[in-house]
Amino acid sequence: MAQTLGEQYDQILADIRKAQNSQSYQNGDKQFTRGTLFRLYEERDRILDKINSYGRNYTEGQNTTPLGDTSFVSFK
Repeated sequence: MAQTLGEQYDQILADIRKAQNSQSYQNGDKQFTRGTLFRLYEERDRILDKINSYGRNYTEGQNTTPLGDTSFVSFK
């Protein structure tokens, strides 16, 4: 099942938190720090740009134009 942009964003934030917590570790008296998180940050920024254009509930491939928050009302 396809995820909405909001679900993708929530997942990438969880992945970033996990990666941040595992960035450094200690072995005896030595402390080590792993590589940077720049790829996860790039993905987060890409998803945020899409959320700004299409909205949090948009599913990619669902339609081709941003609709925003639109209500269709009919008055008789």
